[in-house]
Amino acid sequence: MRWVLLIPVFMWVGRAMWKSYKAIALVILSLIIFVPAGIYALYEYDTRTNWLSEKLGLPEVSALRHHEFLAQSDVSGDDGRLIACFSSPEHRIVIQRNEDIPPLFEKGIIASEDQRFYEHHGVDHRGLVRAFISNVTAGQKVSGASTLTMQIARNLLLKDASRNYLRKAKEILLALKIEREFSKRELLLLYVNTPYLGRGQYGIEAGSRSYFGKSAKELNLEEVAFIVGLINKPALPERIERKDAQALKSRDKHIRES
Repeated sequence: MRWVLLIPVFMWVGRAMWKSYKAIALVILSLIIFVPAGIYALYEYDTRTNWLSEKLGLPEVSALRHHEFLAQSDVSGDDGRLIACFSSPEHRIVIQRNEDIPPLFEKGIIASEDQRFYEHHGVDHRGLVRAFISNVTAGQKVSGASTLTMQIARNLLLKDASRNYLRKAKEILLALKIEREFSKRELLLLYVNTPYLGRGQYGIEAGSRSYFGKSAKELNLEEVAFIVGLINKPALPERIERKDAQALKSRDKHIRES
């Protein structure tokens, strides 16, 4: 019956755990309520005064309307056949019109990168809260919350590869400003022409032709999934190719020595 003496200890531990769970729940609830409110309050204040943008040294989002991608130039003969190609430092074939974005790529990019793209206004506060909780729980960064608009702000306006909370704050403010001036289709057009996809290729059109030898609109579901997967892992094919080359050298050496 000695175990009976431990009952008060178990009760104390249970009460402590219950209090900690309530504290965690309260923190989560506070984040869900106050993070979006704080973000939009700062944004509205900056819209009226431009104080925060000046302090952070943010560029004008209108620059995106005049952004010119470094692109490949094709020269065709009178019969329409390609007779010459002048490449650029960034090998990119620009998709010019919204209606030319392949539907499979649109669905794939949104599913992979920003599932609430057509619902939020540049910042997905649910994603921010979820990422914050995941990172705090893990004790390190294991999750991000960048929307397509935030990625556009980072890659085309900030051009900042650093990883810190100041850069994230800049992305958030710019994303809110961008969404006020650009439609979702305009943003999607900017996005599909932007990402580096390995092999020196930029944008989904150049990536599709490099890996599969055909236009982005001709790719099937599996091929589109491969290209979309490269947005976050552009070095993956090069690592695989190096690994295959090393395996081939090892095999040849083994054959010669046998």
